[in-house]
Amino acid sequence: MSRINKKTGPKPRGFFHRNRMKYSLILVLALFITGSAYCLRIDNARVHINLDQGKTYAGTVTVENPTTEKVSVRMYLEDFVYVAPFDGEKEFFPPGTTEYSLSDWLSLSPVEFELDPLEKQAVNFTIRPDRPVDKVHCGVLFSETDIGGDPADQGGVEIRGRLGTLIFVEPEQLKESVLFDDVVADSNRLSAKISNNGNTFLYLKGSYFVFNEQDEVLDRNQLKEVYLLPKDRTDVSIDLSGLLIGSYTMVLTFDMGFGTAKVSEIDFLVSSDGGITVTNVRN
Repeated sequence: MSRINKKTGPKPRGFFHRNRMKYSLILVLALFITGSAYCLRIDNARVHINLDQGKTYAGTVTVENPTTEKVSVRMYLEDFVYVAPFDGEKEFFPPGTTEYSLSDWLSLSPVEFELDPLEKQAVNFTIRPDRPVDKVHCGVLFSETDIGGDPADQGGVEIRGRLGTLIFVEPEQLKESVLFDDVVADSNRLSAKISNNGNTFLYLKGSYFVFNEQDEVLDRNQLKEVYLLPKDRTDVSIDLSGLLIGSYTMVLTFDMGFGTAKVSEIDFLVSSDGGITVTNVRN
């Protein structure tokens, strides 16, 4: 099996990545859903496992060529992190770059192969941590192929399509901790910070209810979905325009996955001009 080489791994890729050849340009189209990347399909878009030092996980990604043309495929791993506003957008790095990298633990085979029309290839990979897993580690296993254009080494434009399998290796001892703080009022909005203070990846789906003093529900809505690695921190903002003068309580619930939830309560007042004053926060 081939182990990821941090020195020779692929460079970071933006939407356009200029080759060293003077007139070459490589366009990389990164797609992250189970489906086709112009001339590829994969059957496994996400792997989420719990593992510890010395234990091994073996998995498979099946790559399919659904076209009538023969294609060449290259498999490689990259690091990634989520970036603000933490709504799922990612930034990619060469393997071994981030503190969450799993490149030292992953081996795969085959790394390069060709697929005839309608042919499939199983790519086997193993993950074996060589040190204690004290927090989540993650990466994306890309399946990449040329999808058209003139070869870059001939001074033309070479277009590549790729699909990614997201891989998360979690500790066996999970510590789920969400901090909801810095609650402030700004005109007719409530704003706060939400942080991942644990050791696991968090995909948070939030919702809120607003109650008046008679415990009647006056407002309810969903919050944006949030993707947080450990130590990530992002903003939450809620529009409360339309509430009349009075005293209210907001109940926020964040589904943390794994059957757990984070609940916070905020007491606030609405003045005659619609301004909001926070009086108490309970976590």
